[in-house]
Order: sequence, then C-alpha cells, then structure tokens
Amino acid sequence: MQARPSASGGRRGFDLLDHLRGFLSDGPTPILLVMGPAGSGKSTLLQTLVPMLPGPKAFIAYHAEGQPPDSAASTAGMNLPISLVLIDATPGAPPASDSADEVGQSMSFAPATARQEEAFPEALREVEGRIAAQGHGLVVVDSWDQPSEAALLRLAGPGAVTRRLQASAGVLRGQFGRSAAPMLLTQGERTDPTLISIADGVVELGWEQVEGFALRVVTIPKMRRSPVPETRYLYTLQGGVFRCPPQHPPGFQPPIAPPDPDPEPEAADLFPGSVAFADAFGRLRAHSVTGLEFPASLPSRVESVFLLPLVAHTLSTGGRVAWIPAPTSGPAQAVSDLAKMVPRDFVRERLRIVTAGASEEGLGEMRSVALPVRREGSKRTDVREPGGPSVGPMFPDVYAFLRGTPEGRPSLFVVSLDGLQGLTAAAGITVTPATFPVVIGVYARLPRFHGFGFGRSEDPLARVIIPNLDTHLRVVEKYGRNVLLGIRPRTTPFILDWTDPTGRYSLVPIQ
Repeated sequence: MQARPSASGGRRGFDLLDHLRGFLSDGPTPILLVMGPAGSGKSTLLQTLVPMLPGPKAFIAYHAEGQPPDSAASTAGMNLPISLVLIDATPGAPPASDSADEVGQSMSFAPATARQEEAFPEALREVEGRIAAQGHGLVVVDSWDQPSEAALLRLAGPGAVTRRLQASAGVLRGQFGRSAAPMLLTQGERTDPTLISIADGVVELGWEQVEGFALRVVTIPKMRRSPVPETRYLYTLQGGVFRCPPQHPPGFQPPIAPPDPDPEPEAADLFPGSVAFADAFGRLRAHSVTGLEFPASLPSRVESVFLLPLVAHTLSTGGRVAWIPAPTSGPAQAVSDLAKMVPRDFVRERLRIVTAGASEEGLGEMRSVALPVRREGSKRTDVREPGGPSVGPMFPDVYAFLRGTPEGRPSLFVVSLDGLQGLTAAAGITVTPATFPVVIGVYARLPRFHGFGFGRSEDPLARVIIPNLDTHLRVVEKYGRNVLLGIRPRTTPFILDWTDPTGRYSLVPIQ
C-alpha cells in the first residue's frame, strides 16, 4: 500500500490520520504501536483515529499496581500481575458471565489464578474470531486509568459488554505477536524493543525544543507495506483532537485573502486584518511597533499573508499607510494585490510606497502611490515634534504623509529591513543603534500610529530594532510547515495553516 494523498484546504497533501486508517484497514492483521511519554497524546490519537476505522471493535485497558500506567505490557517482569478491562463491542458478544464492576471502580491486583490466566486469552480469541468473521475490525489496547476507561467506553458505544479479568504481563504481551485481528497498541517511552520488533508500524509522539519553544513532533520510524513520505511531522491536540497538518510541497504558494471584518470597530487599538492574528497576539496597540522575523529561505509571499490584510483593513477604514517594501517586491505588485481587496481610490489616496527613485513602472494611473525619498541636504530634511527630538533626514515626506491622517483614523508604517537599508543608502542616511530608536519613538507619537517591521533573522539591523518592539514574532520552518512563535508577549507556538475556503490563514496552537 502506498502513501495516501488527501485534500487539505483545496490542495493535495499527505494526511497522517488517513494513512493510519488505511494501514489498519488494509492487509493482513497489522499491529500499530503508538508510543510516547505521558501527556504526549497517545490516548487522544486513539480517540481521534478509532472512529475513522470501519468494523466492530474491542478495547483492552490494562494496569499494574505500582507501575507507570503504560509500562505494564512491556515490563521485564513478565510475571507481574496486571488487571484488565475487556470492552467488547463486537456483534454477538455474550453477556459477561462474571460480575462486572462499575465503571471507574478500583481494579484489583491479586495474583491471577491458573483459570484466570486462561480466561483472558480465551476471551480475546473469541473477540478476534468475531472480528475476523466480519472481515474487518480492530482490537485497541491502552493503559488504564478512570478517564481512559470512560473514553474507551464512549468509543465502544452503547451495548458493549465489559468484563474485568486478571493475567500476568507475560500473558498480555504474548497475545500481541499472534493477534488474529488488526491491533492498535499504546505504550510509554520505555517500550520493550520486542514490541517494536513485533509491530508492523510504529508511531512515536513527543516534543522537540525549537528556540525555547516545545513543538509536538510525531516520528514514524517504521511502517511496513505502507511507506510514508517523511518520517517526522508536527501535530497538535487542540480541542482534544489529534491533528497532523500535512507538509507543504516544494514551491507551495500560500493564498492571500482579504481582511476579516473587524469584530470591534470602535476599539482604540488597530485591528490586524485577521481574527486569527488578533486572537493569538491581541490587537495592534497604538503608539507601538510589531516586528516579524523570518528565515532567509522563507518565500516573500508568506510576509504578504500578514501584511496585505493589515494594510487593506487600514485603508478601508480611512487610515493611511506608508510602506517600504522588500527589494524583491515592486510597488506595482503591492498595488495590484491591494486593489483586489479595497477600492482603487482608497489605494491611490491613502497609500504611499516609499521608493529609492522614480519607480512608477507598471503603476499607470496609480503612479501617485510611489513616494521617492529625497537625498540628505534638502531644505525640508528636519522634522521635529514640539519639544521633542529631531527625526533628522529619516523620510520627512513619509512623516508628513502619516501626520496628515484624518483625526481618529489609524496610521501605519510597514517597513522591510532590507528595503529600509537600501533607501537609507540612496538618501545618504546612516542608521545607527543610537539614532534608530529615536526615529521610532517620534513616529510612534503620531495619533493611532503603529509600526510593522519585517526582516530576516540574520539581519544585523534586526538586533537594533528588537529591544524596541512591543510585539516580537518569529517565523521558523520545521518539517515542511511554517511555525509562528510569539517571543513578546510569550505565546504557544502556532502552525500557519490554510483550511478556510476563502483563503484566510489560521493559526493552529501546538498544544
């Protein structure tokens, strides 16, 4: 069986859950081992995957007194007594002949008698026989605690027969290698190598530290007869559901959607054009600066995913925007993208794209949007706030344009660090660690102003700007996905995703 493609947000990509469903549904009685430390999401994966699988199911919950919850079946002490709950939802399951305890009642740990040692394998063989008669189905083996037993009962559904049995760890493990039905087994991080050898597929859940943030990473070291495209993927347990977004194919170009409607139009702080962004990091505070770092390998279109909705929303609300683009982005492309989101008159009147010279090519009737910088030495180079420091020769025309924003409307300065350095060189301006914070401070005193800077993490200028940021974000690439990290304020990591048919992005917490 080959890796299965599946739809994701209108694009084709590998779907791990769908692949595991096919792995357990196809072929001769496969055994899938899911392992990982406590809290890694083994039970959540079961609860998400099992309803996707066809056929009747039976569930075994096991526990050994004094042992970690999910180590009993792999312990070196094969004579260790364990207690089991068999939840049988297969057709024709006979009523339990022994007196079943109430759900959640404490399990006993007395050594199993010879008859009890035989009762468990006999009951399991009967279950597997009923599954085999149906032609498909599944046996799920999970460690026991009261919440997990309740979850397994919910998966089994009404009418399932519950029996409480006793055996030894050796008897339980002995059933794994000769199961007559597909088996889904969970184990802890100290899994016996014998179980890994027996399993046809192994899925390991855990965490990986990236720049001080814990990312959930699923590793697939083995998948017999059913190879996977890659061995590692990011995953999340958001909302109590296991989700593993597919990796993006090489050359993936994310969609760029119009801004969301502002849910709080009367709020003083600026709306970033995205409800997902606002939910994750809050609105953009007036008189403050946001910085977005990204690796040099990141396609510039990912920057536009954040910038264009923000700029379009500001223009649509009567605000003004000055934009220093990256050297790879021309004014014509930005104008073309924005004109698809807001009326062209808004773009013409309320946007200025700062350039190093006459860069009007391709703008046509929108050429007034281009705002060439003047070299140092002009009579109008100094812009001062009353009683405040001088902006010096740092783009006085930009300052004057933003200062002319109608009262009560937002003003926004979007700055590419690469573009900024090119412009300062063209204008004969020197940016230093001492002067740049002063410049930022003067702009930030404009009414309802917000600065949004973006640039490569490797850029030396980024180190100058970062201490002055109110919101500091960083994009990293990991296992075929873009991950957004909230450095200041500190947030959970987010997977940048596109599942909305409108093309709007979402931020999926890795939690």
